[in-house]
Amino acid sequence: MVKAETINTFFKSSPIAVIGVSRKKNHFGDVVYETMKQKGLKVIPINPNTDKTLGGDVCYPNLKSIPNKVESAVILTAWKHTDEIVKEAVEYGIKNLWIQQKSDTKTAIELAEKNNINVVHHQCIMMFTEPVSGFHKFHKGVKKLFGSLPK
Repeated sequence: MVKAETINTFFKSSPIAVIGVSRKKNHFGDVVYETMKQKGLKVIPINPNTDKTLGGDVCYPNLKSIPNKVESAVILTAWKHTDEIVKEAVEYGIKNLWIQQKSDTKTAIELAEKNNINVVHHQCIMMFTEPVSGFHKFHKGVKKLFGSLPK
């Protein structure tokens, strides 16, 4: 099980690369990116299928194209892309990685752990992007009530 310390370490590192930012408003990748940004986190959008800015920020095609080094990244892509993204993260030197629910694969998690990356998986980032609100606050409360919230 993922520990609260791993989650805290992830959020302490700034900026955070958001891999899988959607070009479409209200898609999950866009919602996560915008929420993190609104809550004061420094985020860098990554989407290989766009060459424009998103929310006023330059959107990069991959980690290696970011001009300044980042230590943390969240993966919000379809699971079929995750293994390759984790390989890129290892090569790049990412230290903290959040693999969003439904983006995770056993291979990706094992690769991250094998390379000493602090990896968060099987958790929804929206439940930990403080202050948590709405449905995610309710969901976090339920997990806490039943003892499945990381400790």
